[in-house]
Amino acid sequence: MLSHQSLLRAVWGQGYHEEVDYIRVYLHTLRLKLEVDPRHPLYLETITGVGYRFRQPCTSVTSG
Repeated sequence: MLSHQSLLRAVWGQGYHEEVDYIRVYLHTLRLKLEVDPRHPLYLETITGVGYRFRQPCTSVTSG
């Protein structure tokens, strides 16, 4: 899980610690590209009030 502040610092630098809307715009764009249904994301999960995390959906392993 990455907080809003850690993402802002890592991507845009120290001067952007309050620009949470930047993250929302870029996450929206990523979801449009990566998710089957961006309105119900499987990979890029929002942790309300905290930040985001990448979630790898469970896949069942079958032996052949």
